[in-house]
Amino acid sequence: RAVAQGYSNLEYDLGAGARGSRYSHATDLLRRMTGAQDALVVNNCAAAILLILDTFAREGEVVLARNQLIEIGGGFRLPEVLARSGARLVEVGTTNKVYLKDYERALSPRTALLMRSHQSNYAIEGFVDDVVPAELAAFGRRVGVAVVEDLGSGALVDLSDYGLPHERTVQDAVADGISLVAFSGDKLLGGPQAGVIVGTRAHVARLRSNPLVRALRVAKVPPVRAGRRPTRSRCSLPRSACTQSGPRAKRFRSSACSRNRATSFARARHGLPLLRRRGRSCKCRAAWAEVHSRKRALHRWALR
Repeated sequence: RAVAQGYSNLEYDLGAGARGSRYSHATDLLRRMTGAQDALVVNNCAAAILLILDTFAREGEVVLARNQLIEIGGGFRLPEVLARSGARLVEVGTTNKVYLKDYERALSPRTALLMRSHQSNYAIEGFVDDVVPAELAAFGRRVGVAVVEDLGSGALVDLSDYGLPHERTVQDAVADGISLVAFSGDKLLGGPQAGVIVGTRAHVARLRSNPLVRALRVAKVPPVRAGRRPTRSRCSLPRSACTQSGPRAKRFRSSACSRNRATSFARARHGLPLLRRRGRSCKCRAAWAEVHSRKRALHRWALR
């Protein structure tokens, strides 16, 4: 709060008494959180992907599985972002089955990146097959092509701790050897809008040297920086502490006891005068809705 209300050392290196970098305040925390060698923050995740494509794949080819050609928020589609960056999309595999040999056959002298995108809002089930991320990363190292993963919302803790199905985390992607991982800083992380890129030191250094970074960088308005640091700091704590704090952690944890809270409220209302809304009588009751998907199973309680 004090930083948000006054001056800050956003671009000052107080120890050296000289100008510093606005990214230095976030880099150390992001390295600790994810286990990556280096990190960079831009204004949103779409900007992160655009920066990666412009840096590594302009006028080159990006190999992406057909079952990962996603549409992101606002109706924008990943192939459109690829086209805007100057890269050429090379689709591999089929909707339900993708093999490593599909990537091998797609390689050419113009191949610039191998890409993965997270299927966060849909699932393909049944007669399916896919390439394990670690296997794709190993293949990329073998042929000398960087592997990039758009992880979308960017889980930093295991959601199974809250009774939800396991969601691939940023730490999982880094451990698998993915060269660059892009994710949102304002969804599951719970901070202000931002796009975070973590990866190897050499690849992040190339991103920093791109003039486009200047156009896509995070704002220097103190509230933006002040709002992000406490959220990251909580997630850089040990797992037990991280799962007990932070806006998203509190929301997930409170959902687990929503049934008891809703039932107690409904019982407290029993026998009392009915609520009035627009001239009509309304009874309070607890309604249970369970939403199932392969990626998430969220339990929602609603009072009607």
